[in-house]
Amino acid sequence: MSWYFNPSLSVDPRPRSDHHNSGVAIMMGKPRCGKSSIIECVFQGKKPHETAFLQSTTSPELSNLSSLINLSSLINLSLLEIPGQFEMFVDDHDRFNLHHLFSQARSLLYIMDISVGDYYDSAGDLSKVVRFVNHQYPNVKINVLIHKVDTLPFESHENIRYSMKTLTACMLYETGLEKLENIGFYETSIYDSSVHHALSEIFSSLVPELPQLQCLLNNFVIKSKLDKVILCDLKSKLYFATDSSSVDERIYRIASEFMDVVIDLDYLICSNSMEITKSLDENIASINSYLGFEEETTSEGIKRRERLRSTSKFYPNIQLHLNEVACELCLVGFVSNIDDSLDQGKFNAILDYNASIIRNGLRKIFNQRNHKV
Repeated sequence: MSWYFNPSLSVDPRPRSDHHNSGVAIMMGKPRCGKSSIIECVFQGKKPHETAFLQSTTSPELSNLSSLINLSSLINLSLLEIPGQFEMFVDDHDRFNLHHLFSQARSLLYIMDISVGDYYDSAGDLSKVVRFVNHQYPNVKINVLIHKVDTLPFESHENIRYSMKTLTACMLYETGLEKLENIGFYETSIYDSSVHHALSEIFSSLVPELPQLQCLLNNFVIKSKLDKVILCDLKSKLYFATDSSSVDERIYRIASEFMDVVIDLDYLICSNSMEITKSLDENIASINSYLGFEEETTSEGIKRRERLRSTSKFYPNIQLHLNEVACELCLVGFVSNIDDSLDQGKFNAILDYNASIIRNGLRKIFNQRNHKV
């Protein structure tokens, strides 16, 4: 059987950068399953209700994530959305070259619309994809997003995931694959933070220096006496590294809302500022240049006066701390059981100092990577 790539599709699945960590994440699924909505909400900042009338994708669309969110120094990844109406496993000259496509893939995201009720057809399509990828490209990580779970009662989400895993496993068993190896299942919705949480886990696993970053954050937690810390992109709210403890979805939801509030206040203050301290701007620009980040500006092109720092008390004994360590890349830390005798000024000073250590650690990690290129 031969495979062909149709030049009329006017998409080149190759990443647009020669970075040695570059690659492609492939997003696929049945028509109207929510692929475009996920991209628009997570990476383009659209509200969920604004995606209700999006036109169906008719040809493969490539998005360079490094141009949408500030993660180019962590991972250089392109996201390729494949239209649901494409019959991928048909020997047809009008179809694109699957082997050329998957040879550059690092991750596969299969979107399964759970709102349709009868998802047997989607499970069958998924089993075909899994068989192909496991046989031809076993290093590609497969992730299934059980999407639109907002249409179901919350209590049934765990049962739905179990049902999907069981159904897919049965279909694969019939074709000779006995285990769901290298496959992750996530329940997602664009109406809450679940899709951000799932994509964060998927993309963070592709960061080459994840063990070093995790070690840095573990030390940050210990030395700062925090309970949890995550390294996030301010624009998309995705996190790309965390300490060794797992990320609870409730904690991530609080962190996401906290970042929204801080960003809104920052834009409000920056837009009303008539003067920007030149020395500070030069300082910030030089630090980011050294780290390999772009000029320190907000997503709307407004120059910042200084790095974002914020502390918020959510409950009597729970605090959140945000500290921007590079252009729109920040640390969000959680601390509970605060002692009333704690000197808040001293505690914040310790956090700021330790955040500067993280900045230096990031610089060393990225410098080592550049020397290997």
